[in-house]
Amino acid sequence: MDLVVVGEWMPITVFHNAGGGKLVRVKAAGLEQSEGWWNRIVAGDFTGHGRVDFIVGNLGMNTRFQASAAEPVTMYVKDFDGNGVSKQIVSVYNHGTSYPIAMRDELIAALPYLRARYPRYADYAGQTVSDIFAPAELAGATFKQAHSFATALVRNNGDGSFTLVPLPLEAQLAPVYGILAQDVDGDGTLDLLLAGNFDGVQPEIGRMSASYGLVLRGDGKGRFTPVRAAQSGFVVPGQARDIQRVRTRRGDLYVVTRNNDRPLIFRSTAAKPALAALGLDDDDPVAAAHAVQRHAGGILHDLDVRDVVRIDGPEAGTRFELHRHVVDHEQGLAARKERAGSANTNGNTATAGPRHEYAGKIIHQQLFDRATGHPLDLFFGQGRSRQRAP
Repeated sequence: MDLVVVGEWMPITVFHNAGGGKLVRVKAAGLEQSEGWWNRIVAGDFTGHGRVDFIVGNLGMNTRFQASAAEPVTMYVKDFDGNGVSKQIVSVYNHGTSYPIAMRDELIAALPYLRARYPRYADYAGQTVSDIFAPAELAGATFKQAHSFATALVRNNGDGSFTLVPLPLEAQLAPVYGILAQDVDGDGTLDLLLAGNFDGVQPEIGRMSASYGLVLRGDGKGRFTPVRAAQSGFVVPGQARDIQRVRTRRGDLYVVTRNNDRPLIFRSTAAKPALAALGLDDDDPVAAAHAVQRHAGGILHDLDVRDVVRIDGPEAGTRFELHRHVVDHEQGLAARKERAGSANTNGNTATAGPRHEYAGKIIHQQLFDRATGHPLDLFFGQGRSRQRAP
């Protein structure tokens, strides 16, 4: 069995199993300039040729970092000032010239000796790495570059070569960390579940959080079609890091884990193509973090504690406006709904306490509380949402 490895600042690398526990790195045609910021790789026959292809998750094409074979993103790593700490100088192209992304104040804070060279902001403007550092200063530095940030299909051509085919633009909205190749719609071909996002960046770079999960329907010939969230039911806010299938007596579950948040659990239903997020029941091998109630032989999970969210809402309803700020603050905002009091058997009025409905639940419910035949585009970017109705 051979090995294919991906990672940040490295090409898609193939190792051949030479036997005896020895792996030999081989040069695979088509992958010579495949350096990227890769996060995940999964294998499968996505082209129907009986060969192993790969899906690789990358940074995406919706960030400040844009890379190509002609204009790669580059990085120099070295202890430039000799204090025992290595510094990274990352550069991106702008109008044909590669400039460091670090602002003057940031660079001087890391390398104080540069203050004398750049006493004014105007002195630093337009400087390239070769302008800032003399050849002797760059000597011995580790140099890295990235030529592609697209999440892609690595098509196995069958002759030892590969072809990188970017996935649809909907898969490029944010970094992809979680990938699951599975026949979700039951048509006999592999589909893809994707999720990701990354918020651990400096303000001047901007959060990479435009993805809310994605289902790509595969045709078995290497082509993938995005499925609307309102149709698929697969909605994943936050920083997702992995997607795994769990087999149960009542069917497959799809578990999405997220940084600093509880997992989301989806069930694929045979009656309809949508994935239905569910509450816990007796057949689900997942423990509730809070108290649950037993009723009619099952477990009713309190949605207020947000272990999971239910999105299998009614099939008809009214149109709505989906606001980006609700999703952005999904972790911290809650909407209160006071239940009307009900009279007990003695004629007294019993008032129920306030019930919290978290924004995550509201968003999932809104996706399905819509008039039949009115699709919703989940394209969020740069603080706005876009809704389309025929």
